Amino acid sequence: MTKNRHSLSDEEWALLAPLLPPLQTAGRPCGDRRKMLEAMLHRLCFGARWRDLPSRFAGT
Repeated sequence: MTKNRHSLSDEEWALLAPLLPPLQTAGRPCGDRRKMLEAMLHRLCFGARWRDLPSRFAGT
């Protein structure tokens, strides 16, 4: 994954991924967990609404 200043590096993701709860088998699948976490972090940093997130988070 390309690194920009607001995305997780591979090393950061390797530390965080094991801390996430296991994937659930029922319900709607969450998709790319890394992209979802980056979208949440983007919202926290910039105070953006979900609909105002950059297009790189589309489908999250």
